[in-house]
This record gives sequence, structure tokens and C-alpha cells, in this order.
Amino acid sequence: MTKVPAILHHRFQRPTKWIVLAVEDEPEDAAFLRQAFEKVRPDFFLRTATDGESAIAYLSGQAPYQDRARNPLPNVILLDLGLPRMSGLEVLRWIRSRSEFQETPVVILTSSTVPDDLRNAYAAGTSSFIPKPADGRGFAGLIEALCRFWELNVR
Repeated sequence: MTKVPAILHHRFQRPTKWIVLAVEDEPEDAAFLRQAFEKVRPDFFLRTATDGESAIAYLSGQAPYQDRARNPLPNVILLDLGLPRMSGLEVLRWIRSRSEFQETPVVILTSSTVPDDLRNAYAAGTSSFIPKPADGRGFAGLIEALCRFWELNVR
């Protein structure tokens, strides 16, 4: 059984449809995330962005993401810290500066082991800071634990 990390320190409204934005620049990790969601929760709608600027374009509805039927706003954001063009920490600060995303859980999913990254992420408003699993099986276990947590603890 996968240990559920101490995550998502605030409660948010239970969505009728789960939409997850994963901001991940490593193709292998993005594939692991997609496979994990397909295996664990195929009913979740997973969207991806590969860098910080694309994440902000997605969230703000800028081209090519202006069609909200195809690119709905997420209920949860999985955010890597080491992103090109704009760091995950900068994206997190942007997200928390916007009133429409104040209650959106943002889970930092990173390979960083730098203590300052952890402190800075929580200071900027992350809901959780989780180390990236090493392989696809680890990603599936992580997504299973996250989904179980969300469903049990989200009202």
C-alpha cells in the first residue's frame, strides 16, 4: 500500500469533473504521469504544459489555449520546479497572485532535494511538495495516493 503524503493543507470544493494540469518538461516524467492517470483514474482529464510560460498561457486562456471547452481550467495543478523559460516557483507565484486560483491546489512534484526549494515553495503558497518517483510504477502509486486523498478529504 502506498503511503499517502501529507499534502493539500487546505480544503477546496469537490469538483464535478476532475481536471488536472501537469506542468512537466521531462518527456519521460510526463509520459509516466499520463500512464498513471490512465491506469488509476481514466475519468480525470489531464492536460499538460512543458514550460512555465505555456502553463501561464494555459491558465490565462491565451493562444493556443483560449478554447475553454478543449482547455478547461484545472481543479488541481501538478507543477515541476525545474522548468525552462520560467521556473516552477515563478509560475507558483503567478498562480497565487491571481484571485481565481487562490483555492486551486498546487502540488509541487519535483526531483529537487534542495531544502531552500521546499521552504520557498511553501512560502509562495504551494499546497504540497512531493519528490518525483523514480519510475512509472512509483508515479502510479503517487497518483493513486493523491486521488485517494482528494476524494477522502475534499468537500
